[in-house]
Amino acid sequence: MAFTVEQIYNVLPELDKIGIKTANPDDGWFEYYGDWNVNRSPGKFPEGEKEIIEFVHNIHKQGFKTNLWWYPLGVSPQGKLAKERPDLLVQAEDGSFPLDSRGVYQLCPAYEPALRYIEDLVARFTGHWGFDGLYSDSRGLAAVPPCFNMAHHHLFLTWKKWIGKYRALGLSRAEYVNLYDIAFDKPEIHVVKKGDEFFYGVYADSGSKNEEIILRGLEKGVSYSVYDYNHDRQLGTINGSNPVLNTDFTEYLLIRLKPENK
Repeated sequence: MAFTVEQIYNVLPELDKIGIKTANPDDGWFEYYGDWNVNRSPGKFPEGEKEIIEFVHNIHKQGFKTNLWWYPLGVSPQGKLAKERPDLLVQAEDGSFPLDSRGVYQLCPAYEPALRYIEDLVARFTGHWGFDGLYSDSRGLAAVPPCFNMAHHHLFLTWKKWIGKYRALGLSRAEYVNLYDIAFDKPEIHVVKKGDEFFYGVYADSGSKNEEIILRGLEKGVSYSVYDYNHDRQLGTINGSNPVLNTDFTEYLLIRLKPENK
């Protein structure tokens, strides 16, 4: 982005008049994705890190907050990180490094050292530099290609398992039933109906047998067998008149309910 620090300073009085108390440097403050060293071009931060820290201080001194634009997974092919740490990157099966829509490589979000690298960047931006927060607006955060980087030791049997279940269950052809409010109902639950069977996806940090999961949408008076199709185990039966399930799980629970007496 073709902004200068002086332009940001000059617009602060106008922002203040209309009640806006946040001023953010957008894309263009850095040299390369992944390295995230400050752009030393004239008008930006020619003195480097020292100057961006001073910029944050000046913004705060005038009563504003400031957030930094960032693209957590992006890594420029020309940058230092791509050349020195290819072990952190998503790698294709043929050994190449795929480019996303911005023309950059991506850190592997399923590789712990890559996640630690991202965490260290957050500490630098919000701790050492002093920014109030970070923001991003790129679709590259939604997904990455399958990663075959041998340094990551991904369990490719996990892919075989889920592709097999996807085809066997055919849930993409099922009807999504809107029975829970994603903002207010806890745990988060999604339901699809296929014929007379119900499939529930329950999401939380953890679940306990001491906590009740209410399975909405079942027919009263009908007994349903409960099958955990992630772990291939039966969880007993429940009745639609009292559709309460108690079970332990971590992160997510995927179950199929099939009527027994219909």
